[in-house]
Amino acid sequence: MSSITMQNMYRVRGIYRHACPNCGGAISDLRLLYKAPCEECLPEGVFREIASRATGYSRVDRLKLYAKYVNRLSAQGLLKIIEEENKLSEFEEFFKKATGYSMWSAQKTWARRLLRGESFSIIAPTGMGKTVFSLIAALNTTCNSNEQGKVYLAFPTTPLLIQSWKKLVEFAKNAGFEVCSEDEWDRENCLRVVYVHSKMSKKTKEFMLEKIKKGEFDILLTTSAFMHRHYEIIPKGVFSLIVM
Repeated sequence: MSSITMQNMYRVRGIYRHACPNCGGAISDLRLLYKAPCEECLPEGVFREIASRATGYSRVDRLKLYAKYVNRLSAQGLLKIIEEENKLSEFEEFFKKATGYSMWSAQKTWARRLLRGESFSIIAPTGMGKTVFSLIAALNTTCNSNEQGKVYLAFPTTPLLIQSWKKLVEFAKNAGFEVCSEDEWDRENCLRVVYVHSKMSKKTKEFMLEKIKKGEFDILLTTSAFMHRHYEIIPKGVFSLIVM
C-alpha cells in the first residue's frame, strides 16, 4: 500500500466530544468509523494494526480485540457493547435458522432495541419484514430468553393472524421447537401457542379461551378487536413482550 493511500486511510477529519464508546470522552471520526475506542483508551499503534486487518474480523471479534488492548475497560462502555453484539449475533443465528435467510439491516436495528429491553414503534412499508421479525422475536423470547416470559401478539385482521400463526409454527419447527397440540397441551418440552379468531370451530375456540383465562400458554395471538372485547380474561403482568 502506498504512503499516500496510508495517509488518506488514517486522516482525521473531525473530533467528537463525549462519543468514545468506552470512556465517553473525545474521539476522532476515524476511530468511530472503525468502531474503536479513543486514543486515551486504545494506543494508536495497536489501533492501526487492527484497522489494517479490519476486513478479516467480524464486528464482535474486532471489538473483543480492541478490548484486549484497551487501557481502561468500562463496564458501561466497550464491555457492554460486546455483550450487546454477542446477543445480536445469537439472535441473527436464530433468525436464519428459523426463517432460512439473513436479517435485513432494518431488522437488525429493531433487534438491537428489542434486546436492550426498549419499547419502540416500527414504521416501515409493507414487505419490510415487520411481521416475520415479530414472530422470531416472540420465539426468541419464549425459547431462548432466561426470563421465560409470555408473549402477546395482536394483529389488525383475522387473515393476518391466521397467516402469522402458520408461519410461527413453521419457524418454530425450523428452529427445533415443537408446538403443542390440544391433546398434548400439558406435555413438557413443547411450545404452547394460543390463537383465537372468528373462523375457528366452537370447540377449539372454547379450548383456547379456557387456556387464556388460566394463563396456560407461552405465546398468545389474537386480533386487536379481541383484545378490546375480552380484556378482562387476558392475564395481567405476565408478558415479557407485547407486539401490536
